[in-house]
Amino acid sequence: MEDLFRADEPEKPAPAYGTAEFRQAYDDYIRTPAWKKLGREVKARAKGRCENAPLGAYHPGPFSTHHLTYERFRHERLTDLKYPCPGCHDMADEKRKRDTAAKNAAAYEEAGERGRLEAHKASYFRTTYGPDWAELYYHDPETLDQDYSDWVESKGDPRDN
Repeated sequence: MEDLFRADEPEKPAPAYGTAEFRQAYDDYIRTPAWKKLGREVKARAKGRCENAPLGAYHPGPFSTHHLTYERFRHERLTDLKYPCPGCHDMADEKRKRDTAAKNAAAYEEAGERGRLEAHKASYFRTTYGPDWAELYYHDPETLDQDYSDWVESKGDPRDN
């Protein structure tokens, strides 16, 4: 079986995993002939057995196709999919939920820290250059950024305040 990019339809950006839009797109997609065909290919590769089970171990069905990743949602490669038993499928889904939550928490924390530093910088500019500081910054960002860096160096990291 080949593991080729599926070009059944023009590539569309996938909705963000975990959103209501994603759940709707997923529910619609798994009813399509393309998904059903792909599922049959994954089942054939697995020889109808749970791909998470040690060779020869019995895992009861009914099995279903599992996404290892949604990076190519609606354009999956066979390597993006597995054929697990219900128990293994549930564990994999729970792991994905935990991993996604941790990744999102880290991204939110990073965005929050970036936002806090940008707010600190804007406060410095407003205090130093007045309410029209953005116009000055537009024309000469390097000088204003250097002024801010020099000030931070003299006062200390704003995260320490």
